[in-house]
Amino acid sequence: MSQAYYSERAVGDSLQPLELAVTTTAVVAGAMATRDYSPLHHDYQYATETAGHADIFLNTIHQGALFQRLLTDNLGPRIRLGRLRIAMKRPVYAGSAVTVNGVLTHKAIDDFGCGWLHFDLELLVADELASSSAVSCAVPLDVADNPWQRRGEEWQP
Repeated sequence: MSQAYYSERAVGDSLQPLELAVTTTAVVAGAMATRDYSPLHHDYQYATETAGHADIFLNTIHQGALFQRLLTDNLGPRIRLGRLRIAMKRPVYAGSAVTVNGVLTHKAIDDFGCGWLHFDLELLVADELASSSAVSCAVPLDVADNPWQRRGEEWQP
């Protein structure tokens, strides 16, 4: 994975999409990892018979992790998430094939010299919007810069 720098990105740039299959194991593991014990995320019988869903489905935190993975896969390991908002439109059921993509909508350098990229992201299931996200992340300006070293007032997400 290579590191992207602020100057290498332009407004309107698209991220390389992330495509993956959502397995039952992934849904349950994601719920366990985030300590979400709702039966909607691990109990097929409850999810289908009691709650009326088609299957168990990804929780919000797991979807947020997929958005973050898209960013680190595309921009490198030194990016630092500042803000992440998620709007879930429909469940992402086990057995789904998902595509996560995004576009750079705005970029700025703050008063402390931190480079910020703002993205609109989408999680699609069968080309239909399941969730969207607005994300701001700090990216290095150059090889010597590291957003993870910013502290106190120098960190203004």
